[in-house]
Amino acid sequence: MVRVLKTLLVAGILGLMAQGVASAGQFEKFNEEAFKKAQAEGQPILVEIDAGWCPICAKQRPIIDRLTEGASLKDVKIMVVSFDGQKGVVRSFNATMQSTLIAFHGAQETGRLVGETDTQAIQQLLQTTKG
Repeated sequence: MVRVLKTLLVAGILGLMAQGVASAGQFEKFNEEAFKKAQAEGQPILVEIDAGWCPICAKQRPIIDRLTEGASLKDVKIMVVSFDGQKGVVRSFNATMQSTLIAFHGAQETGRLVGETDTQAIQQLLQTTKG
């Protein structure tokens, strides 16, 4: 019984944390169909290749979250690719490691960073999504 309650408590906390992350930016799990649709619509897109165990990824997320709260970058669609769980997608982006950030304005790749945690560099990359 105690184990079940602990499991439910952890699940609830994780659910609230996920809602908090989703509310600030437009983070969503990468989906090929949604990505192609966003590209066709000319949307600003950031592909974030993430691994839950990666300390650099953990530093990038709050920076991206903060930057996309501002008016000029709030419409950037952030699509998160699991480095461990979506290997085919990782390869399709010619990425070789987690903590890779790839910017797009519609179908056009506008830049990429690997292993970067400097706020200004990430902001400059996000600005390229605006075309």
